[in-house]
Amino acid sequence: MSWTSRPLRIFQHLLREADAIGLDPARLIEEAATMGADTYLCMGGGFSAWYPTAIAAQPTNPALAVDLVGGVIAAAQQRQMRVIVRMDISKGRAGTQNRHPDWFVRQPDGAHATVWDMPQMCPTGPFWQDTNFAILDELLSAYAIDGFFYNYFYIPRCYCDRCEQMVLRETGAPVPAEGARAPLYENWRQTTLTDYTARMRDFIR
Repeated sequence: MSWTSRPLRIFQHLLREADAIGLDPARLIEEAATMGADTYLCMGGGFSAWYPTAIAAQPTNPALAVDLVGGVIAAAQQRQMRVIVRMDISKGRAGTQNRHPDWFVRQPDGAHATVWDMPQMCPTGPFWQDTNFAILDELLSAYAIDGFFYNYFYIPRCYCDRCEQMVLRETGAPVPAEGARAPLYENWRQTTLTDYTARMRDFIR
Protein backbone atom coordinates (compact mmCIF):
# COMPACT_ATOMS: atom_id res chain seq x y z
CA MET A 1 0.00 0.00 0.00
CA SER A 2 1.32 3.46 -0.90
CA TRP A 3 2.24 5.75 2.00
CA THR A 4 -0.24 8.26 0.57
CA SER A 5 -3.05 5.79 1.26
CA ARG A 6 -2.26 5.58 4.97
CA PRO A 7 -3.02 8.14 7.71
CA LEU A 8 -0.25 10.69 8.19
CA ARG A 9 0.71 12.54 11.34
CA ILE A 10 1.82 15.86 9.85
CA PHE A 11 3.50 18.70 11.70
CA GLN A 12 4.12 22.20 10.35
CA HIS A 13 5.86 25.26 11.71
CA LEU A 14 3.93 28.03 9.92
CA LEU A 15 6.84 30.46 9.73
CA ARG A 16 6.94 34.15 8.93
CA GLU A 17 9.81 35.31 6.79
CA ALA A 18 11.42 36.97 9.84
CA ASP A 19 11.40 33.61 11.64
CA ALA A 20 14.18 32.48 9.29
CA ILE A 21 16.71 34.51 11.30
CA GLY A 22 18.91 32.03 13.15
CA LEU A 23 16.73 29.12 12.02
CA ASP A 24 18.09 25.57 12.50
CA PRO A 25 16.32 23.09 10.19
CA ALA A 26 17.41 20.09 12.26
CA ARG A 27 15.79 21.58 15.35
CA LEU A 28 12.48 21.95 13.51
CA ILE A 29 12.54 18.25 12.67
CA GLU A 30 13.48 17.41 16.26
CA GLU A 31 10.48 19.37 17.53
CA ALA A 32 8.18 17.65 15.02
CA ALA A 33 9.49 14.25 16.10
CA THR A 34 8.71 14.99 19.75
CA MET A 35 5.08 15.52 18.63
CA GLY A 36 5.04 12.05 17.08
CA ALA A 37 5.02 13.34 13.51
CA ASP A 38 5.92 11.02 10.65
CA THR A 39 5.63 13.77 8.03
CA TYR A 40 6.88 17.36 8.06
CA LEU A 41 5.29 20.20 6.09
CA CYS A 42 8.17 22.48 5.12
CA MET A 43 8.02 26.08 3.92
CA GLY A 44 9.03 25.97 0.27
CA GLY A 45 8.30 28.30 -2.62
CA GLY A 46 5.96 30.57 -4.49
CA PHE A 47 5.92 34.20 -3.47
CA SER A 48 8.81 33.45 -1.08
CA ALA A 49 11.51 30.80 -1.59
CA TRP A 50 12.96 29.05 1.46
CA TYR A 51 15.87 27.58 -0.49
CA PRO A 52 18.45 28.97 -2.94
CA THR A 53 16.54 29.63 -6.15
CA ALA A 54 17.68 30.75 -9.58
CA ILE A 55 14.16 31.80 -10.58
CA ALA A 56 13.95 35.59 -10.53
CA ALA A 57 10.15 35.58 -10.42
CA GLN A 58 10.34 33.80 -7.05
CA PRO A 59 12.27 35.97 -4.57
CA THR A 60 14.23 34.26 -1.81
CA ASN A 61 13.12 35.02 1.73
CA PRO A 62 15.41 37.99 2.58
CA ALA A 63 15.86 36.75 6.16
CA LEU A 64 16.99 33.28 5.10
CA ALA A 65 20.63 32.37 5.78
CA VAL A 66 20.36 28.59 5.28
CA ASP A 67 18.81 26.20 2.78
CA LEU A 68 15.72 25.38 4.79
CA VAL A 69 14.31 22.82 2.35
CA GLY A 70 17.64 21.00 2.00
CA GLY A 71 18.34 21.09 5.73
CA VAL A 72 14.86 19.85 6.67
CA ILE A 73 15.02 16.98 4.19
CA ALA A 74 18.47 15.90 5.42
CA ALA A 75 17.33 15.92 9.06
CA ALA A 76 14.03 14.21 8.24
CA GLN A 77 15.72 11.39 6.37
CA GLN A 78 17.73 10.55 9.50
CA ARG A 79 14.42 9.97 11.32
CA GLN A 80 12.65 8.26 8.39
CA MET A 81 10.27 11.19 8.28
CA ARG A 82 8.66 12.29 5.02
CA VAL A 83 8.75 15.89 3.81
CA ILE A 84 5.95 17.70 2.00
CA VAL A 85 6.89 21.13 0.63
CA ARG A 86 4.44 23.98 1.19
CA MET A 87 3.84 26.20 -1.84
CA ASP A 88 1.92 29.46 -2.16
CA ILE A 89 1.31 30.84 -5.65
CA SER A 90 -1.81 32.75 -4.63
CA LYS A 91 -0.09 36.12 -4.29
CA GLY A 92 3.11 38.04 -4.95
CA ARG A 93 5.20 40.61 -3.18
CA ALA A 94 3.84 44.13 -2.95
CA GLY A 95 5.06 46.15 -5.91
CA THR A 96 5.40 43.17 -8.25
CA GLN A 97 2.17 44.16 -9.98
CA ASN A 98 3.91 47.29 -11.25
CA ARG A 99 6.54 45.21 -13.08
CA HIS A 100 4.28 42.33 -14.13
CA PRO A 101 0.69 43.62 -14.30
CA ASP A 102 -0.47 40.62 -16.34
CA TRP A 103 0.32 38.19 -13.51
CA PHE A 104 -2.39 39.43 -11.18
CA VAL A 105 -6.13 39.43 -10.56
CA ARG A 106 -8.08 42.48 -11.69
CA GLN A 107 -11.15 43.87 -9.98
CA PRO A 108 -14.16 45.07 -12.05
CA ASP A 109 -12.74 48.62 -12.08
CA GLY A 110 -9.39 47.38 -13.40
CA ALA A 111 -7.48 47.75 -10.12
CA HIS A 112 -5.35 44.86 -8.87
CA ALA A 113 -6.94 42.70 -6.18
CA THR A 114 -4.96 42.12 -2.98
CA VAL A 115 -4.76 39.55 -0.18
CA TRP A 116 -3.18 40.82 3.05
CA ASP A 117 -1.88 43.84 1.10
CA MET A 118 -0.20 41.52 -1.42
CA PRO A 119 -1.32 41.42 -5.08
CA GLN A 120 -3.35 38.30 -5.84
CA MET A 121 -2.14 35.98 -8.60
CA CYS A 122 -4.36 35.30 -11.62
CA PRO A 123 -4.55 31.55 -12.32
CA THR A 124 -4.66 32.11 -16.08
CA GLY A 125 -1.55 34.29 -15.99
CA PRO A 126 2.14 33.54 -16.66
CA PHE A 127 3.11 32.86 -13.03
CA TRP A 128 0.64 29.99 -12.63
CA GLN A 129 0.97 28.72 -16.18
CA ASP A 130 4.77 28.87 -16.52
CA THR A 131 6.69 29.96 -13.42
CA ASN A 132 5.05 27.50 -11.05
CA PHE A 133 6.22 24.61 -13.22
CA ALA A 134 9.73 26.06 -13.37
CA ILE A 135 9.74 26.18 -9.55
CA LEU A 136 8.55 22.57 -9.34
CA ASP A 137 11.25 21.52 -11.78
CA GLU A 138 13.91 23.34 -9.76
CA LEU A 139 12.79 21.77 -6.48
CA LEU A 140 12.40 18.25 -7.86
CA SER A 141 15.80 18.45 -9.55
CA ALA A 142 17.55 19.45 -6.31
CA TYR A 143 15.72 17.57 -3.54
CA ALA A 144 14.13 14.22 -2.69
CA ILE A 145 10.67 15.62 -1.97
CA ASP A 146 7.78 13.34 -0.99
CA GLY A 147 4.96 15.69 -1.96
CA PHE A 148 3.64 19.22 -2.28
CA PHE A 149 0.93 21.17 -0.49
CA TYR A 150 -0.50 24.27 -2.16
CA ASN A 151 -1.84 26.88 0.23
CA TYR A 152 -4.84 29.08 -0.66
CA PHE A 153 -5.30 27.10 -3.85
CA TYR A 154 -8.39 28.18 -5.76
CA ILE A 155 -9.58 30.13 -8.81
CA PRO A 156 -10.44 33.71 -7.73
CA ARG A 157 -12.93 35.82 -9.64
CA CYS A 158 -10.83 37.88 -12.04
CA TYR A 159 -11.82 40.58 -14.54
CA CYS A 160 -8.57 40.80 -16.51
CA ASP A 161 -8.93 40.73 -20.32
CA ARG A 162 -7.49 37.22 -20.45
CA CYS A 163 -10.02 35.77 -17.98
CA GLU A 164 -12.91 37.71 -19.51
CA GLN A 165 -12.16 36.29 -22.96
CA MET A 166 -11.65 32.77 -21.65
CA VAL A 167 -14.84 32.76 -19.58
CA LEU A 168 -16.89 34.23 -22.42
CA ARG A 169 -15.57 31.57 -24.80
CA GLU A 170 -16.22 28.70 -22.38
CA THR A 171 -19.53 29.78 -20.83
CA GLY A 172 -21.06 32.19 -23.33
CA ALA A 173 -21.23 34.96 -20.72
CA PRO A 174 -18.77 37.41 -19.14
CA VAL A 175 -17.30 36.98 -15.67
CA PRO A 176 -20.29 37.57 -13.36
CA ALA A 177 -20.50 40.52 -11.00
CA GLU A 178 -19.16 40.12 -7.49
CA GLY A 179 -21.66 38.20 -5.35
CA ALA A 180 -23.71 37.01 -8.32
CA ARG A 181 -24.31 33.26 -8.53
CA ALA A 182 -23.61 31.88 -12.00
CA PRO A 183 -23.60 28.05 -12.20
CA LEU A 184 -21.83 27.93 -15.58
CA TYR A 185 -19.08 30.18 -14.28
CA GLU A 186 -18.71 28.14 -11.08
CA ASN A 187 -18.43 25.00 -13.19
CA TRP A 188 -15.71 26.72 -15.24
CA ARG A 189 -13.80 27.60 -12.07
CA GLN A 190 -14.02 24.04 -10.75
CA THR A 191 -13.04 22.47 -14.08
CA THR A 192 -10.16 24.91 -14.55
CA LEU A 193 -8.73 24.10 -11.11
CA THR A 194 -9.20 20.36 -11.62
CA ASP A 195 -7.45 20.45 -14.99
CA TYR A 196 -4.61 22.55 -13.61
CA THR A 197 -4.12 20.22 -10.65
CA ALA A 198 -4.02 17.22 -13.00
CA ARG A 199 -1.41 19.02 -15.08
CA MET A 200 0.74 19.53 -11.98
CA ARG A 201 0.27 15.91 -10.93
CA ASP A 202 1.42 14.66 -14.32
CA PHE A 203 4.39 17.05 -14.33
CA ILE A 204 5.50 15.95 -10.84
CA ARG A 205 5.18 12.28 -11.73
